[in-house]
Formats: sequence, structure tokens, C-alpha cells
Amino acid sequence: FDYPRLFSAPYGKGEDLGSVEKFSKMKVVTYAIAVQSTDSEILKNIKRKPADLDAASQYIEAVHQTGKYVPTEISTGLPYETREKHMKTIRDLIDCGFDFVDAFTFMLLDGIALNTEEIRKKFQYDIKYRLIPREFGRIEDNYVFETEEVVVGTNTYTLEDYIYLRGFHGLLRITFNNDTYRELLNYIKQSDTHIMDWLIFIYEDLRKNPSRASECFRLFLEEARSELWDSPEELKEYYSKEENYQKLLTRERGDNLMQKYSIFASSTHFDVYTDYFFEMTRGYLESQFKEKKQQIAQELEDLKKFI
Repeated sequence: FDYPRLFSAPYGKGEDLGSVEKFSKMKVVTYAIAVQSTDSEILKNIKRKPADLDAASQYIEAVHQTGKYVPTEISTGLPYETREKHMKTIRDLIDCGFDFVDAFTFMLLDGIALNTEEIRKKFQYDIKYRLIPREFGRIEDNYVFETEEVVVGTNTYTLEDYIYLRGFHGLLRITFNNDTYRELLNYIKQSDTHIMDWLIFIYEDLRKNPSRASECFRLFLEEARSELWDSPEELKEYYSKEENYQKLLTRERGDNLMQKYSIFASSTHFDVYTDYFFEMTRGYLESQFKEKKQQIAQELEDLKKFI
């Protein structure tokens, strides 16, 4: 009956590998494992079980044999998190074999255990407010905005850590989570170079050195900072001014930044980013494998033409 058209099957902790074969009979099944973090201290304090990376790797391998991808989700800014712990989580998940790593900001929802006055004080939450993408409107003469309360700092994690990681997640979305560059990533892996080390190399250059690609990327970083407000009232006051409200209507402001800038990277900025990624990759690999400079240059040129 050609039904269902879509079936999402998030991995349950302790689920056996037999479920993969059962679900694979549905032609449109998708798989996901939400990890949040691989750090045991963080997981313990948010009342999650320790991450079983060996079990996750086996599950991923079983899914890969069916020809499907496995994404995962992580959170940024949880209690006890640091920039270093978060980066290690990403490295661990790449090592596990995940095909996509989607990062989300720790959001305070009513009723959750991590959103009590005691916990807020204990971890010294630095709280900001963001407009939920596309959640706004004008009813008669009233401007209405739906906001989310997010944690951008704690006693182990600063606002600058948040901006740094938000930018890194943007690069992750443009490259690692993008099928367009799948062949390039596979080439890097086959060169015995860790994808995470390559990503860090690219990211530090984007942040510090001038280039056409860094100009495009800094637009994302600037908007990641400017989308944060100290209060819902401050956000409402700004966007209730007609000239600023128009920015929401034209989508200059207020969109999901990960979606917005990953689309730019695959469309209007595609040539800029592709030239940049291949140029940086060539320099990166040639510095490690000097005896293969000519071979690396030729192979990357072929890959670039293909992509």
C-alpha cells in the first residue's frame, strides 16, 4: 500500500540489533541515537546512563549494512560541560561511525529537573533569549514573538565558549553533515587523518585568517551572537519597530541559523567554500605527507571536479 512514507526510529537504550533488520523492511526508515554527551560526569548529573559507545558502534555498523545513515544529537552548555569536553564528545561520535552530528543549545523548558531555582544558582546559568525561528506575527496592532530560554554559560562554560562551539557546529553542518562533501571526507579518512583534526584546522583558519570563505562564515558567527537577548522584553521592543520587523519578514533575521547558512554554503557560497575547503585540505595533507605532494594535488583536483 506504499505506507508509511516515512518512519523515524530513534535508538532506545538497550535495544537489540535485531530491530535494525526488522525496521529495514520499511523502505523509508530512518535511524537516530540521541547521545547529548559522552562525558560520564555530565550524563550522571542530567540523570542519563553512561554512553555505551561500543554498543552504538555495533548498531551503526548494522544500520550501515542496510545502506542507511545514522545521525546523532548532542547538547551544548549542559552542567559540568566545558569547551574541551564538548569537542571530545564530537570526536568520540565521529570515531563511533555516526554519519551526522546535530548540535542543539541547552534550552530551559518548564518542568525539567535542570530548570529549578536551586539548579540555576548551583551552576550559575548565564541565560539568554532567542526568537524561535519563524514564530512571530502581528495581530491587529500587537506584535507577538515566541522566545526560547537558552543557557549560554555556566560555572564551567562561558559565553565565548558558546560562540566558539556554535561556530564549530556551523562548520560541522556545512561539511560533515553535508553529503556534498562526502567523497572529500572519505578521502581524508583514507589518508589516515582524523576528520576532527581536519575540522579544527579549517575552523581556526576561518576564525583568524582573511579569505572569501571566512567573510561568508563570519556572517554566521555575527548572527549567532546577535540573536541572543537579555530578556524577552528587550527582544520584543527591538522587533516591534517596523523597520526591524521587516527584517523578520524578509528573513534577514529570525531564521534557524544552521539551516540558513548551510543552505547558503550549498548554493550562493558553494564555489567559495568548495575552493577554500580543497585548497586548505591540500595544504593540510601535503604538510603531513610531503613525499606524496604531487599525488595528493592530482587526486584532490579530480575530487573537486567531481563534487
